[in-house]
Amino acid sequence: MNPRNHTLICFFAAVLTLIWGTALRAQVMGETVLIRAPVEHDLYTAGRHIEILAEVDGDLVAAGQVINVTDTVLGDVIAAAEIINLRANVLDDVRAAGRQVIVIGEVGDHMVAAGENVTLESGSRIGSWAWLAGESVRVSGQIGQELKAAARHVIISGEVIGDVELMAEQIEILDGAHLHGDLIWRSEQPPLISDGATIGGRIIERPLPEHMEDDDTVPLAAFIFFAVSLMITGVVIYLLLPQVTDQTMVILRSQPWLCLGLGVLVLITTPLVVILLFVTTIGSLLALVLLACYLVMILVAVVTGIFSVGDLGLRLAGKGDNAGKGLRILSFLIAITLLGLLQLIPIVGGVIKLAVVLFGLGGLALTAYRGSQQEMA
Repeated sequence: MNPRNHTLICFFAAVLTLIWGTALRAQVMGETVLIRAPVEHDLYTAGRHIEILAEVDGDLVAAGQVINVTDTVLGDVIAAAEIINLRANVLDDVRAAGRQVIVIGEVGDHMVAAGENVTLESGSRIGSWAWLAGESVRVSGQIGQELKAAARHVIISGEVIGDVELMAEQIEILDGAHLHGDLIWRSEQPPLISDGATIGGRIIERPLPEHMEDDDTVPLAAFIFFAVSLMITGVVIYLLLPQVTDQTMVILRSQPWLCLGLGVLVLITTPLVVILLFVTTIGSLLALVLLACYLVMILVAVVTGIFSVGDLGLRLAGKGDNAGKGLRILSFLIAITLLGLLQLIPIVGGVIKLAVVLFGLGGLALTAYRGSQQEMA
C-alpha cells in the first residue's frame, strides 16, 4: 500500500473509533462553554471557546475554535478546533485535529494528532505510541513506545522509548534527545543530529514514496491540514447558520433528485454567466461579486452536503429526529472522516466528492429560493 494512503487511513480510522452506540448523556453548546463542576459521564460539547476546568469521568468529545483542557479526563479525548491545548492528564487515548495542537500534560495510552503545528511540550508524556502529522511536529516530551511522524519539519528534543519513523523535508534531532530504538527516516536530505543526542538503535534510511519524487502530488501534511480546516470551517458555519444548514438537510431528504439536477445547473451555468459579464465593461464588477458569491456558495454547499451525509448516518442509527447541535457536529466530523477514507479509492473518491458538491449546491440553492419566496409573501 502507498505509504501516504496508509498514514491517511490510520489518521481517519483513529477518528472513527468514536462509539456511535453510546447514549448521549451530555450536550453542552454555546459561544463560550465553561465547565467548572465535575462531569460524571461522557461530555460532548461544541462552541467557539471551550474551557474544561473540572474532571470528566468519561470521554470528552469537543469541537470549536479554541479548546483548553486543564483538568483530568478519565476516558478518551477527541477534539477538533483551531487551537487545542491539553494541559490535563488524559487517562486513555487522545485524537486531535487542529491548526495548533499543544500537549503539556500526560496521555495514558496512545495519541493521534494532525494540524499545522503539533507540539509535545517538555514535561508532557504519552504512555503508548504516537502518530503525528502536520507542517511542523515538535517532540520535547516523552513517548512510551514508537513515534511515527509525517511533516515538513520534524524536531525532536525529548525521549522516545521505541522506534522513531519520520517522513519530512527537514529532520532535526537536538541536544538532549534520547531515542532508545531505531531512527528510520525518509527525506531528500539527511537528518541533522546534534552531538548531544543519543540514539540507542540503528539509523536507517528508507526511500521516499515514488509519488513524492516524480509528481506534484499534494504532501500528506497538506492533505490532512485541508481536512482539519474543513472540519473547523464546517463547525463555524453550522454554529453561525444553523437554520440554513438544517433547512438544507430537510430539503435534501425530501427532494434529493431535484437538488441534484439543480446542483448540476448551478455548477455549470454560474461560471458561464460570470464569463459573459466579464466581457462587458458594465458587468465586470457584477461578475466579480457573483464569482465571490459562487466560491462561498460552493464552500457552504460542501459543508451542508457533508452534514447531510452525517444526518443520514444519524437516521440509520435511529437518532436523526432528536439530534441536537452537539450530535449534529459529531456526525459531521465522522462524515468527513468517512469521505476522507473514500477519497483514497480511485475514481470512486472523485465521484463521491462531485456528488457531495452537486447535492449541496442544489439543496442550498433551493433553500435560498424558498427563503426568498417566503420573504416576498
